Amino acid sequence: LPSEGVSRAMRDALKALALALAATACGAAYVVVHEYRRKLKKLYPKPKPAAAPAATPEDERAHSEEAVPIVSVIEKEVLISALYDIATTAYSLIEQTRRKVQMLQQERRMTADQAKCEIQDEFQVNMETVIKAVHRNHNVTESQVSRSATYFKDDPRVSEAVRIMQAAIAGEQAPPERPRAVARGKGRRRGGRG
Repeated sequence: LPSEGVSRAMRDALKALALALAATACGAAYVVVHEYRRKLKKLYPKPKPAAAPAATPEDERAHSEEAVPIVSVIEKEVLISALYDIATTAYSLIEQTRRKVQMLQQERRMTADQAKCEIQDEFQVNMETVIKAVHRNHNVTESQVSRSATYFKDDPRVSEAVRIMQAAIAGEQAPPERPRAVARGKGRRRGGRG
């Protein structure tokens, strides 16, 4: 029965190849997720003590208290509200994705890693979309949120909102209820148009 031995050897070789391909796909997905999180950390850095950028004489004349150009900083309440909304929508998307991974595992008899690899690209596109939608809702840009988070880094409420957003985006913790002092709505830029 040499043909049975050959087909068994062929089956074992195919299994080994399939496992190698799955491991490679998971490794690639890990790299993509890591790069996405690194990008988010760069855009929304954790608060750390650092010297404020030096103000030019022009900036000092425009607003004596601020070293950051006025049009690049949004109001603190708008910033906090945007950060809470990002946390809420991002965590909601992560929970939907977790349910979809479980569904794929059950329906297609996939491992968790295989299911994650399959929906990774869709997840990234959706995450970028929901974050952009929150920015549009608050009438702010990504760079304004980032600059404002840096500008208000010493404010405990801003620091807490940034920490909550980072934990939610990482899928570590659901965001708590929004504090009553943080109002939803369209944001206004400081100092008029810009």
